[in-house]
Amino acid sequence: MVEIPVGVSANNNVSAQHIQELLDQFRLAEQHCQPICFVAKNPGRFFCSGFDLAELIDLPEKQVAATFETFLMLARAIFHSPCRVGVLANGHAVGVGAMLALAADRCVMQQQAKLRFPEVQLGLGLFSDIVDLIRYRVAPAKAEIMLCDAVGLEAERAVQLGLISGYYNQPGELGNKGLLLNTVGPFNAAANMKQLCRNGFLQSPVATQVDDFMRLWLSAETQQSLHKFIESTSSRTG
Repeated sequence: MVEIPVGVSANNNVSAQHIQELLDQFRLAEQHCQPICFVAKNPGRFFCSGFDLAELIDLPEKQVAATFETFLMLARAIFHSPCRVGVLANGHAVGVGAMLALAADRCVMQQQAKLRFPEVQLGLGLFSDIVDLIRYRVAPAKAEIMLCDAVGLEAERAVQLGLISGYYNQPGELGNKGLLLNTVGPFNAAANMKQLCRNGFLQSPVATQVDDFMRLWLSAETQQSLHKFIESTSSRTG
């Protein structure tokens, strides 16, 4: 199994550079035709706390758009990969972390951890691909509630809905083997079956998704919400 560590801070958030590194590492790992597992780089409350918004908000528009395009390409690479992909989440999976959990074949989370997309609270929309990931796993009506209300789902509830495959209670209770990433048949046969089952999902043009997202990102209302969120999180951690 090939492990890919996620995070560049104590809360394992993701920078513009790191999202590209994750995509590059994933594509390299695929060449081994072995199971791939995303794990937290640093111990703590978060498996991944999402993008470093304080960094993104100061980047030029084109670089922000390129960062989110890479984010979508990573989601597609994971979802459509011929390899079996897992996520072992030792804490909350927010934004990018939640995307990794949903795009992977298997995700096992710590029981107290939550799966969450907070974009609506920040004045942002969500990419069609990410909505598609949730609709792939749960009924559309439940997906809408989760996204529109920015509901955080605890691991047990996420398992009940089919968003993730399992949870554990104590650190060390469940290792990578618990992800069950090995297939019962030869690699090529399993890869072909996976492709057939996922055909038709995550097909919306990436450029259109990024353009729609950037219109919201650049709006005065969203920029104000982002600045308030960054200030509030800085005061809590400062």
